[in-house]
Amino acid sequence: MSQKTSSTMRYNGDYFLPMPVLPVQLALQDAAPLPVPQWAIVDTGADASIVAKSLLEEVGATEIYTVGVRAHLHEEVIEAGVYQIDLVLFGTIRIPDVEVVCDNLNDGILLGRDVLNLLRIHLDGLDKTLSLLD
Repeated sequence: MSQKTSSTMRYNGDYFLPMPVLPVQLALQDAAPLPVPQWAIVDTGADASIVAKSLLEEVGATEIYTVGVRAHLHEEVIEAGVYQIDLVLFGTIRIPDVEVVCDNLNDGILLGRDVLNLLRIHLDGLDKTLSLLD
């Protein structure tokens, strides 16, 4: 049984090992998204999606609560803000009311399983492509 592909992206080759990425725009609920898409890293091992503080400020998002987070290689738990935003993938696929963790240290967006589990995605490591399926 074949599945219809709606969008396909090449992995980003700027990393030591090529990384699957998606174009993402941020938006507040019922508002137009930021005009310039950001390349979001697709991380199937991350529990939550993470967005740079600068991007959250640019879209005008406000913190709704805090949570303790820990990277997989670190023992220390740090407090981080959680923000609710809409994500727009490929300029057309809107995922509303996503709770994302604020990243005060890095720029960019990381999509974790909280978002990825809402999508039908095919990662083709040999071809170095990510396909979003209908």
